[in-house]
Amino acid sequence: MRVRGERECTGCGTRWSYYDTGGVTCPECGSVRSVGVDDRTEHTASAAEFDLTTVRGLVDDVTLTELAEEVESACADHVRRVGFVHAGEMLVLDDEYLAAAELRHVAADVGRAMRVSDAEEAHFFE
Repeated sequence: MRVRGERECTGCGTRWSYYDTGGVTCPECGSVRSVGVDDRTEHTASAAEFDLTTVRGLVDDVTLTELAEEVESACADHVRRVGFVHAGEMLVLDDEYLAAAELRHVAADVGRAMRVSDAEEAHFFE
């Protein structure tokens, strides 16, 4: 999306960067009334945390297929939320994104498989 990254609060006059905060709320007074003071710039990057804690808690409670579906869903959510353009500059793919993308595909394969070998199951759990 194209956003005006440099913001100014209409209430207190504080200036900040949307690119740093990810929001239009004034960091000083909390007002949501702010205006962009620069040109619109392509920006898709966001702070997306990749946390599999909830899914890891299911390991002993669900079947391998069910676990694979949960892992695939969690990874897909993360992959969808990550952007690669920060204030008009292209970012490199980070290791976390690449791991989530790979794990998503492994989980999809495990979830669809009629039989999973010990080696495939071990790769999934790594």
